[in-house]
Amino acid sequence: MALPPLVTSSPDGTPQGVAGVLGQPTTRVLFGDGNVNDDDRSGGLFTLGYQPPCRGFGIEGSYLFLACESTAFRATSAGDPVLARPFVNIEDGRQDAELMAFSDLIEGTVAVEATTKLEAAAALLRRSLRHGCRLQWDFVTGYRYGRLEDEVLITQSTLDTGGASPGATKLLADQFATSNDFHGAELGSVLTYDNCRWSIELLAKLALGGTHSKATVWGTTTVTDVENNVVTRPVGLLARSTNSGRFDRDEFAVIPQLGVTLRYAFTGHLDATFGYHFLYWSRVARAGDQIDLDLNLSDPLDGVARPEFPFQMTDFWAQGMNFGFEYRY
Repeated sequence: MALPPLVTSSPDGTPQGVAGVLGQPTTRVLFGDGNVNDDDRSGGLFTLGYQPPCRGFGIEGSYLFLACESTAFRATSAGDPVLARPFVNIEDGRQDAELMAFSDLIEGTVAVEATTKLEAAAALLRRSLRHGCRLQWDFVTGYRYGRLEDEVLITQSTLDTGGASPGATKLLADQFATSNDFHGAELGSVLTYDNCRWSIELLAKLALGGTHSKATVWGTTTVTDVENNVVTRPVGLLARSTNSGRFDRDEFAVIPQLGVTLRYAFTGHLDATFGYHFLYWSRVARAGDQIDLDLNLSDPLDGVARPEFPFQMTDFWAQGMNFGFEYRY
């Protein structure tokens, strides 16, 4: 998942007007401005099926999941170094930043968590087109389901130590979440070649259908002054009235899947398998792509309505090595 620059820093002594601002020589990106959740993770691919002795139509069901992948970041500063959240201030068309820690002005903490989760399932009919001593060719067709979820949650807490309201605290949160549900028809073929105890299986499937994408953008800000007066507003920094809410979209999509599996037969019923699978999903909404850093901070809103909700679509792919045992009875 791609993320824009979300947290920046500058050394102590940087002028307030350029502290944490992108493009400045003293500014360093602490989190964002790249991809997250692209590390290895565990998962499972389970298949259960039945093929009658006459080699007619069989049935097959499968379920695939990847464990929830999470990338977390947290930073705290009393002012040295500077902590900030960058954005583009469209009122004057320049790079700007929300300060969270600056010497003798403000101190605070920021945390960002980005998560991704994938699961898929299929129910298929399997028909043997050729069944020889060593070569078997099967055709499969049926139903494919897929679900991909993303979330980016940004929270910050600050204490005014020398600004306009000394002693006041501010709690702020921005949440961007997406979910994608695919329903479609799948067809493909499975080619198996046997050589004594060893065999190789080649799999190619293609699912055609639709993806329903849902995105939710939510923000909140709570300010407490020194007299414990509390004011809460339903806006954050990047989630504001112009882009908050729930958004839905339907897209035509394809999910091809390729695989190769090596098999070794211990007995006539028990096999060990080792293989590689690749899965691609053509049209999905990712949470990081829905973040707009162009902000109009006027309140009430005056001028261009930004940030906007772009509802950008991209693709997703996953690949994996798998191993297991198969028992036939």
